[in-house]
Amino acid sequence: MSLSRVTDRAHVLKAMDEFNRSGRVNFLANYGFKKSRTSFVDYDGVFYDSEAILAVAHGFADPAHGPLKARDLKGRPAQIKGRIEELGFVVVPASTPWSDDEVRFIVDDYLEMLAKEKGGVSYSKAGHRRLLMPNLSGRTKSSIEFKHQNISAVMQDLQLPFILGYKPRGNYQHMLKEMIERRLVFCREGQLPFYDRLADPPNDQVAPDMNEVEWVRPPQPILKPERRPAQFQARKTDFVKREAMNHHLGKEGERLVFETERKRLFDAGRHDLADNVRWVSVEDGDGAGYDIASFELSGEPIFIEVKTTRCGREQSFLISDNEYRFAELNPGFRLYRIYDFGKSPKLFILTGPLSEEILLPKQYEIRFKTLSK
Repeated sequence: MSLSRVTDRAHVLKAMDEFNRSGRVNFLANYGFKKSRTSFVDYDGVFYDSEAILAVAHGFADPAHGPLKARDLKGRPAQIKGRIEELGFVVVPASTPWSDDEVRFIVDDYLEMLAKEKGGVSYSKAGHRRLLMPNLSGRTKSSIEFKHQNISAVMQDLQLPFILGYKPRGNYQHMLKEMIERRLVFCREGQLPFYDRLADPPNDQVAPDMNEVEWVRPPQPILKPERRPAQFQARKTDFVKREAMNHHLGKEGERLVFETERKRLFDAGRHDLADNVRWVSVEDGDGAGYDIASFELSGEPIFIEVKTTRCGREQSFLISDNEYRFAELNPGFRLYRIYDFGKSPKLFILTGPLSEEILLPKQYEIRFKTLSK
């Protein structure tokens, strides 16, 4: 069947949109294609299987005949590449699978860069790449970049920090995740394991000044988290839980918000309200369902729960059942999320009640009824 019917770039973009909404596995299965072994369309930071994308684009271009079948495109890689490129897209060849040694080299290098970034040590991504390339069997710069982004996706799924300059890209190999988990606990002589170098920033780090905080919008879009298949594999630590237990980090974030709230009200001329802002978790202790009691300029009370991280904006975090229930019952609830704490701190706010669309259950409590004897 002729590929000449696909003449509009918009039809390819529609196919890509369906790919993004369905996910690669479902998209390929729905149209009867296997993962591409010849080439990919590199568009807007995502790699698309060329054959499947062109086949589905044909369905948009010619609804009467519909999408092409895999057999229609068999043995036509040059034609597929040519047609897609004529529409202004970049087509890159599919590379040979990465070996265990190559994956180990690039994972170790990535973790080394991340450890430097977390420790405030400057480094050059280009310099690291130059030293890495001799160990990677002729991999191209774009191939290495793509693998770095795959590693970021794994780190994000493991609820660990990742290098912000490498935007996470999913559809990674299971071997990559296994390698990362092994290398996180690997320890060179005289060094801490990578995991501890990432998860245990020094507690004596100077907290940022409230004037340094940049106020931003929450991450968009906020979608219902996908419950991933259960993975019954022993793991020594959970970074999110571990960071949540970092008392010093949490209190420094609360202090920052406490001072920021007092200054906001004072600068607006509401000295009466500024004098009555309370640091509840310090004055009364934990368990109230929030950390800071403050006010709107109108005098309406607001109740602020503070969650602080040294990681990026998309890093997940934990809230207690008590905090969740308090947010349900109190319209004045605010969740202040401070991220990049200690570097270039930023803050966004979620208003209560918290939507269940952004919550993912993590554990359950088992209770037993007391029986009379």
